[in-house]
Amino acid sequence: MVTLLIGKKGTGKTKKLISLANEAVAASTGNVVVIEKGSKLTYDVTHKARLIDTEQYLISGYDMLFGFISGICAGNYDVTDILVD
Repeated sequence: MVTLLIGKKGTGKTKKLISLANEAVAASTGNVVVIEKGSKLTYDVTHKARLIDTEQYLISGYDMLFGFISGICAGNYDVTDILVD
C-alpha cells in the first residue's frame, strides 16, 4: 500500500511522517526504513528504525530513488515499512 502525505509547506507533513514511523516500529515485527534527504530526523525517529540519508548515496532523481528502494527490498526480506521524506 502506498500513502501520500501531500500539502503546502508548514502543514505538518514531516511531523505526521515521524509519528507514522514511530507507530510502525511499535507495531511491526520486521524492519522499518526511513529515507530522507539530510539528517534532520535523526533525533525525532526512534533508534529502532533504520534511518538513511540520501545525500550520502548521491541519489538524484526518481530512477535512482526507485533503484535504491528496490535494492533495500532485495537485500533484506524483513523490511515491512519504508517511509520516504
